[in-house]
Amino acid sequence: TYRLVRPIQRISQAARRMEDGVYAEPIPMLPADEIGELGHALNSMSDRLLDVISNLRSERDKLEFVISGMGEGLVAIDRGWSIVHANDAFLALTETDSASRILDGTRQFEPLAAMLRRCMDSGEAETMEWENPSHRLIQVTVTARRNDSGNIQGTVCLLRDVSEAQRVEQLRRDYVANVSHELRTPLTGIRGMVEPLI
Repeated sequence: TYRLVRPIQRISQAARRMEDGVYAEPIPMLPADEIGELGHALNSMSDRLLDVISNLRSERDKLEFVISGMGEGLVAIDRGWSIVHANDAFLALTETDSASRILDGTRQFEPLAAMLRRCMDSGEAETMEWENPSHRLIQVTVTARRNDSGNIQGTVCLLRDVSEAQRVEQLRRDYVANVSHELRTPLTGIRGMVEPLI
């Protein structure tokens, strides 16, 4: 009975440790019978789980590195209206210390919150231009996140500072207007002199 019970107890303890997230401890001293085969199978599963978890952590870290290094602000919101992720660029562009402030109904962030709600309800992507607290123009794009069944799981909001691009575009327009005015003025004078000669 002792020889039968001890391996089963070790297998049960290992299963409980795996339940708690400890996968690295193999089950020692397994007998060469069916109970031992069960223990070896559990050891093998533990090793595979360790590899899978390690790969998932590595992929998560890579994704975190990419998202945190983006120049654009990014925030992800789940169906329960909670912030899943927000990068530093998002906090910098919204000029807030907490991404959850955009969901609190503050007047400054109400256009963003309303846009997120509409996208969550309809699933349709939206784009708008929003002025942040220091009056920089921010382009906001909101898209829905869907699961494999096509159900909306949440929304992703991407912010991009377009104030400099808008300033450059305005400079270009002013330059073209000035050049065309400078060209038009002498042409008008020449035309005024040519018409009497004709």
